[in-house]
Amino acid sequence: MRETWSLDRDLSIYERALETVHHSDTLLWELIAIIWGANTLLLGFILEVTSRGALPIVILVSFVGMLLTGFAALICWVAKKIKEPSFKMCREIEARFPPNRRLHTEIHGDYPRGIGRIGVYAISGVFEVAWICVIIYSLELMYPNKFWFSGEIRHLLGPVMSVCAGSK
Repeated sequence: MRETWSLDRDLSIYERALETVHHSDTLLWELIAIIWGANTLLLGFILEVTSRGALPIVILVSFVGMLLTGFAALICWVAKKIKEPSFKMCREIEARFPPNRRLHTEIHGDYPRGIGRIGVYAISGVFEVAWICVIIYSLELMYPNKFWFSGEIRHLLGPVMSVCAGSK
């Protein structure tokens, strides 16, 4: 009788650990999708700004975009910290199962680790760079030739800046 109770208890713990992993994984990808979608929309709106008077708002929105992007990377890191002990618990319980019933142990051994996390960090990095470019571009339009990077910006973005500088 004790053997059955232990197996039932282990299976219950196993299921709860998996529920924790699935919940945090679902929450992670939903939040990241919302944040990346918001970043894409904000970038689209900002690229449509033609008034120099709106540039301070563009800079403010750029900082909001950077914060959102940083939050996506932070959530990814936190979710990893939640999932690791849960998967470890599943593998410990699976060690008592027959070899052909150890799904998470097999996945853990075969699956390349960190690919999703690396992808999140890479895409978040691209968004961060885009927001930094928007800030630099806006500062250059607000204060022409006042920064050490003014010549480089004019060289790289000259045609675009000349069109935007002419707009009211």
